[in-house]
Amino acid sequence: MDRFSDRKRRIIMEIANANPSITGKSLSLLLNVSIRTIQTEVAEINQQLFLIHSSNKGYSIDTENYALCSQHIQPTQSYEHLILRKLISSNIMIKKAMPNR
Repeated sequence: MDRFSDRKRRIIMEIANANPSITGKSLSLLLNVSIRTIQTEVAEINQQLFLIHSSNKGYSIDTENYALCSQHIQPTQSYEHLILRKLISSNIMIKKAMPNR
C-alpha cells in the first residue's frame, strides 16, 4: 500500500517546486480540488512526515526533511528506514548506554 496518494505526492512536488511558497488557493486550482481538501491533505502529510510549513504567505517545504524524505514519497521506504539513513549520513556519534556497575 502506498504511503501517499498520487494527489498527496503532487501536493508535495508542487510545494517543493514553488519559490519560495505557494498559496492554498493556487494549489487548489492546480489540482482542481477545494482549499479545504488541500488543508486536509497537508495535515495528513505532516502527520506522517513533517514536510510542509504553513504561513500567511502560503505553503513551503522543509528543505532538510524533503532532502531526506524525497525518496520516501515513493512507497518502498519506511519511516524507520529514513531515520536510519539520516543517522548514517550524519556525523553524530551514537554511544550505547551501558549501566553503571
